[in-house]
Amino acid sequence: MAIQRGLRMLYHHKKIDRALFEKYAQRYSPYGTVASLYLWAIAGGAIPEMRDYAPGKAGK
Repeated sequence: MAIQRGLRMLYHHKKIDRALFEKYAQRYSPYGTVASLYLWAIAGGAIPEMRDYAPGKAGK
């Protein structure tokens, strides 16, 4: 999921579980739609310096 990948990239997490996702959802409320657009862009490579911290994704 691109939103989870964006969260991993932004906050340097290796994994986003349901509880952590809900924590961020509450943090971004009531601007979840706007936040999702930014996270989607991050996941898509809008900021080349950011990387995905998921295991097996280093440098990608």
